[in-house]
Amino acid sequence: MAIYDYSGNEIMSGSENKFEPKPNDIPIVTITGELYSTKAEGDSNVVISYKSTTLEFTDYAKAKVQGDSSQWYAKKNYTIKLFSDANRSKKSKRLFRNWDKERNKFVLKANWIDHSHARNIVNARLWSQVMKARPDYAQLPQALREGNLAIDGFPVKVFNNGVYLGIYTWNLPKDSLYGLDSDIDSNCIIQSDGDPNTSDLSMYFAASAINNAWSDELHDTMPSIINTNWTSVLQFVNESSDSDFVAQIGNYIDVLSLIDVHIFIQLTTLMDQIGKNQTFFTYNASKWYHSMYDMDGSWGLKAWNPAEGFKPTDFKFQESYYGYGRTGYGNKLHKRLTDLFLTDITSRYTQLRSSVLSEDNIVSEFEKFMGYIPPYLYAEDAAETTGGGAFTEIPLASEDHLRQIRDYVPKRLAYIDANLK
Repeated sequence: MAIYDYSGNEIMSGSENKFEPKPNDIPIVTITGELYSTKAEGDSNVVISYKSTTLEFTDYAKAKVQGDSSQWYAKKNYTIKLFSDANRSKKSKRLFRNWDKERNKFVLKANWIDHSHARNIVNARLWSQVMKARPDYAQLPQALREGNLAIDGFPVKVFNNGVYLGIYTWNLPKDSLYGLDSDIDSNCIIQSDGDPNTSDLSMYFAASAINNAWSDELHDTMPSIINTNWTSVLQFVNESSDSDFVAQIGNYIDVLSLIDVHIFIQLTTLMDQIGKNQTFFTYNASKWYHSMYDMDGSWGLKAWNPAEGFKPTDFKFQESYYGYGRTGYGNKLHKRLTDLFLTDITSRYTQLRSSVLSEDNIVSEFEKFMGYIPPYLYAEDAAETTGGGAFTEIPLASEDHLRQIRDYVPKRLAYIDANLK
């Protein structure tokens, strides 16, 4: 019997099962060794055992706290690197799901602010579908089409030194996206990565180095060609005339990717994506594509204060985002896009709403993912015994997140249908 992934692609041919883990399986991940509490502590040496119904292995590993604001939550995210030797010099590469290739680096995501454990991955799957729904998808760079278009992951149960840490998701790392090569200076993923209280993250300043607001997520050190080119992008966004913006923005940033992100973040209430989590990538240090990353604060969930409850379904795009040092609300790139490309935005919106961003498709993707996690595992996540009693303050742990999604999505779609900008 064939098995299909979320895009409808066959992932099992004959008796050869290429899909790990199976869709209804939640593997057990056992970590032996000390897990540190902050990023500043660096890597800890641990041993990781993985056991599903179809695969079992034990590897030496390095584990490091992952995330900026999330590192201060009680339940940590970890970047893990797998090795076959005790010196941790020989990579142990593993293949999961329908991902592009074997890797030794993954992320164990705690999903502290999103007790459904679903929003980040399901939104990423929806975003992949949006990209594949481009009319020019077949003409996009081959490396992009053959790579991972967005983060993906699957739920696992994690233990550390005999203590149950609850549900995590075993995710692709950020540098696995888009088929990019870290050995090539002109390949890059760049992300707004400054403190939103002390640096501008919304395109209102025209210098990439201002207060270290932008970071290279592919190279250890940003190549000079990237810094020079990205500065030229910011200068163009800030300083070009309206006529030049319309005529030339496509020379700097792929316009359809801008429009797709613009639509996606409005529908999903992903307001972080016009500030701290903006993500762009390039293959030639010249033309950039806009993309999506870190999508848990969505569908009404407040990324910074989730315990306060959900945003209203008529939460406003742009006007609700204002931060350090800028002269206007929201994000200047998106403001100019709205002012100058609204006809194109509306046309693309109509296409997407009738297909991959329909209510049925969005809710169905959430149902499929959350349907794999039984209610008792959700309940145990915040139990007094989980994490040695450290995880009892998980936000909205008693919320029926699937019910919230089912209620919120149609109302949000209806609001944006009438208020698209």
